[in-house]
Amino acid sequence: MQDILIIGASGLAKEVAYYIKSINKIKPSYRIVGFIDDNPMILNHEIIYGLKVLGNLSDLIADNFDVKNICIAIANNNVRLSIVEKLKEKNFVFANIIHPSVNFDNSNNIGFGNIIADHVMFTCNISIGNFNIFNGSSGFGHDVTICDFNLFGPRTSISGCVKIGNLNTFNLNSSIIQNVTIGNGNTLNLHSCLFKSIKDNGVYFGVPAMKQKF
Repeated sequence: MQDILIIGASGLAKEVAYYIKSINKIKPSYRIVGFIDDNPMILNHEIIYGLKVLGNLSDLIADNFDVKNICIAIANNNVRLSIVEKLKEKNFVFANIIHPSVNFDNSNNIGFGNIIADHVMFTCNISIGNFNIFNGSSGFGHDVTICDFNLFGPRTSISGCVKIGNLNTFNLNSSIIQNVTIGNGNTLNLHSCLFKSIKDNGVYFGVPAMKQKF
């Protein structure tokens, strides 16, 4: 088994630890060394989900741990991006953590650093980039393209031939109809359905989802 560190020590990090335990029941793959977290409210050596918080990101950058496999378990897309920028010169390996209940067809392709929760459904000819988070029971149709640093909430539904850029957030029970293109930095709020293509940096809500004015 390979050693792995989880960056983050909140709810998503605990879920990732659970996914890794589930993976190991099928095929022993990773030994979780512990969590890394910059939150000053989380003390070094605190025990969370039976695992120790070993230090912060500065400790990791200083090579205080003899571990190369990393999983960034932080839901905020921009925070994940900033962490990757800080670590990109350190030769870490960003593992894909994929729950064993996920059925991933061999016509699909995937980059690295992705987290895929239990019972996510991918059909065929899907392209996935890097550092995306797919929460439980989400579904993705044929010929979907997903770039980098996106977050898909539980039970997100994406129809076929949808193209998704970078740094987008799709909240709980949100959905997108077929043949829609999504730009970068958008948020689709919970229980909303997007019927049309959108550009960048908008917040959308409703059925059909409309851009919110603040």
